[in-house]
Amino acid sequence: MCPDIPPEERLCCTCAHFFRHYTKGPRSYIPTNFGHCPYPRMKIRTLGDSCPRWKPSKKAPAQD
Repeated sequence: MCPDIPPEERLCCTCAHFFRHYTKGPRSYIPTNFGHCPYPRMKIRTLGDSCPRWKPSKKAPAQD
């Protein structure tokens, strides 16, 4: 989700609970620096936020 951040970094953008927000551009959707976390209740978060409930996101399967 965050290309320059290692997946083990404890930030919202690498958390399994984080949902990134997008805005509609002229031809495609553009990711924003904001999102939300529904665990344990709904909260607005930015990519660089963190909290004690961080959980690693599932990684995409390796492509051979």
